[in-house]
Amino acid sequence: MFVLKVGMLYHVSITKLEMGMANRQPNTTCDLCGEAIYRRPNLLLKNKGKFCSTACRNKVHKAFGPRGPNPKLAGENNPAWSGGSYIEPEKGYRMIRNPSHPRARQNGYVLEHIPVAEKILGRSLTAEEEVHHINRDRADNRPENLKVYASHLEHWMDEHYTDVANARDAANYSKNTKDSGHL
Repeated sequence: MFVLKVGMLYHVSITKLEMGMANRQPNTTCDLCGEAIYRRPNLLLKNKGKFCSTACRNKVHKAFGPRGPNPKLAGENNPAWSGGSYIEPEKGYRMIRNPSHPRARQNGYVLEHIPVAEKILGRSLTAEEEVHHINRDRADNRPENLKVYASHLEHWMDEHYTDVANARDAANYSKNTKDSGHL
């Protein structure tokens, strides 16, 4: 070991021999290819995951097969499975797993209010139709809380036009009272 003084700091260089790691001799073999490798004794006690490289490990534990996702880890078989539904982050919509639905996203999930509205109507929604949550709670997909509009314009005019018109009128009133000198 040597010590090098640099300004007020000391740099200590310790060799592998001084740390007791110089004689790491192979003590086991790779589970896949049989290559001699060294593993810490505590990992040998567990007796699993002894691979010489990530390539060997990935050949044994495939997340994706040659033809796409591994079916053994799909859906309910996946340890991260949470029941086939989740709340979309930052938007609040409930998503449900339904890969065969025409409006399903690439991950196989569809907005839950769409199939609920389709069941109420007894048909599929058209591309122009929009579903509105009456109480504005995006995760509340009870049939009595959903209203289907024929278009985005109809939805906007019915739900937001009066709010925008009132805000516009209030702004104009405020501007007019300041211009006329009345408070």
